Amino acid sequence: MCGDTVLKLVLLSNPHLRCQNQYVDSTDLVSSRPDIKYVSLFEHDQIGKMSLKDFSKVNLELLKTQLDLLEQSSAISGEQWILKSHVYDEPSKYRIIDIIANANTMPFVVNANLIKNSSAFDKIYAYHPIISKIKDPEILDKFHMFNMAKDLLSFKNVSHEQLHLEDILGGWDRLSNSLSELGFNVDQNYQPIYQPWLDANKIFMPSQHYQQLVTEQNFDYLCQSLNMYERYCLLALSRNKFKILT
Repeated sequence: MCGDTVLKLVLLSNPHLRCQNQYVDSTDLVSSRPDIKYVSLFEHDQIGKMSLKDFSKVNLELLKTQLDLLEQSSAISGEQWILKSHVYDEPSKYRIIDIIANANTMPFVVNANLIKNSSAFDKIYAYHPIISKIKDPEILDKFHMFNMAKDLLSFKNVSHEQLHLEDILGGWDRLSNSLSELGFNVDQNYQPIYQPWLDANKIFMPSQHYQQLVTEQNFDYLCQSLNMYERYCLLALSRNKFKILT
C-alpha cells in the first residue's frame, strides 16, 4: 500500500519525529526497504514486531502495555513518535491513519504485493490451509491474486483519517497536499526520492480499460485484454468464488 515510502518521506522531512522503523539506502527504486535489524533491536519488541510481515505473532496485550509505556516516556522526554503498524483491526486510543485502496487501485496493490513479496521468496504467509496443497505455482499465484483482492474488499477502516492510495500515486503535489491535510509536511527536497519510485512503480498501475470497467460497474473478469491481476480483481468485485482463469 506504499506505506513505507510515505513514512520514509515523512521521517526525512521531519527529523524530530521518532519511529520504530528506519530505512536502508538501496539502489532498488521500486521499494523502500526497512532496516530489519534496527526494528528487531527496538526497545519495545511488540511495537517493533507490529511493523513487520510477521505481525500476526504480536502479543496484543503486551503491545498495548508497550504503547502506554512509550506514551509515558515520551510525555517526559518531549519526543514525538510516528509508528508503522500492520495491526489495524484492534481498537486503539491512539491516532491512526489508514491507507485506503479502492476498486481502481486494487490491481496495483495485488500486483505489487505478489511481485515484491513473491511466494518464491517465502514472503507470503500461509493464510489458508489449501495453500500447501496447490503444487502448481501458476495456480497458486492466481489463488493469491484472488484472495488479496478479496481481502481488500473486506477491509474495514479503523480510522476516519485516511490517506488514499490514489493520492500517493497521483504525483508529488497530490501526495504533499494530502499529507498536509493530515498535518504532515514533506520537504520538496525529497521529491527526487519520490519521483523515481513512482516511475518504477508505474508497471503495477491498472490499465485504462480496467478502470473504465470499474466505473461502469462491469466486472467482466473473462475479458482477455486485461492482465491476470485485473481479471482476479474483477472476479472478487463480482462477488464470485475463486476459479481458475485462463
